Amino acid sequence: MMVRAAFPNKFVVHGQYRSRTFYRNHGIDLLMEWPDRTTDSFRVGARGLTVWLNQNWVIRLYGILDSHKLIKYGKEHSISVVQLIDLLRNNIGAHSAGRGAVRSNKLEKANSLMLSAIGKEVDLNTIESFDLAVDSVLFPIKNEVVEFLLGLKATGS
Repeated sequence: MMVRAAFPNKFVVHGQYRSRTFYRNHGIDLLMEWPDRTTDSFRVGARGLTVWLNQNWVIRLYGILDSHKLIKYGKEHSISVVQLIDLLRNNIGAHSAGRGAVRSNKLEKANSLMLSAIGKEVDLNTIESFDLAVDSVLFPIKNEVVEFLLGLKATGS
């Protein structure tokens, strides 16, 4: 997850970037510089890099949980964070920007699950893409998954 410290959301706009406070607080402080004269292909690729990294994180987390049958368990037992990961992986955040989900009510369900799991919601009227920000979405999801796993361990499930 910390690989995002090197690639900010507006990474191609500025010729220099220092890791944001969130990453510095977690022990990663990078200073990156690149020439002002970047190629068009660099700029196009860089614009999608941060979104792709966050989407990949969701896909990998889903895969880890699914390999231990925890996606199925979490859905059967209405574990909000697992239901959210499943929805993000399959319908919203991991394979699209989330805009297409508006018609299928997937965004409303994801928003409800986010509120339940991590206490965050998005304004669905102004959404351009589903928010997978590291500090306010992915890190809290990770924390909730850890709590879910510790709960399973405590109950011997």
